[in-house]
Amino acid sequence: MVQIGVKHHFVVPGDYNLVLLDQFLKNQNLLQVGCCNELNCGFAEVAQMIRQKLPIIIFLVNNHGYTIEVEIHDGPYNNIKNWDYAGLIKVFNAEDGAGQGLLATTAGELAQAIEIALENRDGPTLIECVIDRDDATADLISWGRAVAAANARPHR
Repeated sequence: MVQIGVKHHFVVPGDYNLVLLDQFLKNQNLLQVGCCNELNCGFAEVAQMIRQKLPIIIFLVNNHGYTIEVEIHDGPYNNIKNWDYAGLIKVFNAEDGAGQGLLATTAGELAQAIEIALENRDGPTLIECVIDRDDATADLISWGRAVAAANARPHR
């Protein structure tokens, strides 16, 4: 990210279990900006980015569910309804916005999406990065197993 000029990255609490975030955190040249209200706050901010024509790149990591809950106790309740996150930019654009929404399911598509995003100077670009729902650090998987074992004990 630093190689292409990125200096700040925005995260929401659900991002903290991603291997990609671990790589971001290792780089002291990237400033992390956080939000405690998940997508609700993030989407309000996207609308403002469009209104103010800010050329910001947003990486939305889509793992189709709740990774930590899958590691603790998997079941159908961990499968959330998937949205077309990249497509939501059209909604925020309304009649006059210039935001872009792009989908990346491979490293090559991500590289291409970043190139397109860097050319968009008239508004934000949201890149929806689709990853496997089990993309988690070894520490998170170990912690999930420990919590699952503790949850399986009989009640006292």
